[in-house]
Amino acid sequence: MPAISAVEIFNPMPIQLAFQDENLRKVCESSISAKRKYGGIVGPSLHARLSDLRAADSPAELVRWGFAKFDEAANDRIVIFLDDSYRLYAVANHKPQPGKPGKLDWAQVIRCYGTPSQGYASNFNGGIRVGAVVTAGVGNATCAGITRPWHASKPGTINIILLLDTKLTRAAMVNAIITATEAKCAVLYAMDIRTPDGELATGTSTDTVTVATTGHGTTQSYAGPATLLGWLIAKAVRQAVEQSLLAARPRPLQS
Repeated sequence: MPAISAVEIFNPMPIQLAFQDENLRKVCESSISAKRKYGGIVGPSLHARLSDLRAADSPAELVRWGFAKFDEAANDRIVIFLDDSYRLYAVANHKPQPGKPGKLDWAQVIRCYGTPSQGYASNFNGGIRVGAVVTAGVGNATCAGITRPWHASKPGTINIILLLDTKLTRAAMVNAIITATEAKCAVLYAMDIRTPDGELATGTSTDTVTVATTGHGTTQSYAGPATLLGWLIAKAVRQAVEQSLLAARPRPLQS
């Protein structure tokens, strides 16, 4: 990090930080909680970057210092790099936003909120609506059946939440999890995500899939790829996993 003078550190209007949810607030306000949740590398890195953000005249300073980049997908946020897998978004929290329409003036931003990288996709067909929310990190990518147990790894996981506006039997819920996992693996293969040993990854050692249903409509007995429900699930998961991995993938820093 470049040397910073006392004049640069002094900020008469410090940046005001908010957070997407209470869980994120806890780890961002407690170094112990951050280390417990994210480990000895990401936890301290998170707090170091938050300290830099509070000391900066604006979030754009982190880009100038080389700790972040402007997000190409949204002009109201910057991507703060924590390690190879974890990212924190700083989103401008002004209404109206400073600057010209469609062009945020980051130099005037003093309020922002933090949110982790995640992907979301939804599909609707035949009276069935399906959504998928995904947060992704592949720092501990594994290949099922090849990666050995207790393999030394870095933090990172793929969490998938399926939001299904329909009614499923228990067997169909299991089907939905299998279909979501197949779709996730297909995206990892297509994006050439590999384990530390160079094998094509099938996931990480801590992946999760959660199924939430409304219980509305006709009971679905199956949710495999050949069913309408399974097709919608797979399509949503593919889109959301890809979005989340692209958001988390390291890219060259831009000033």
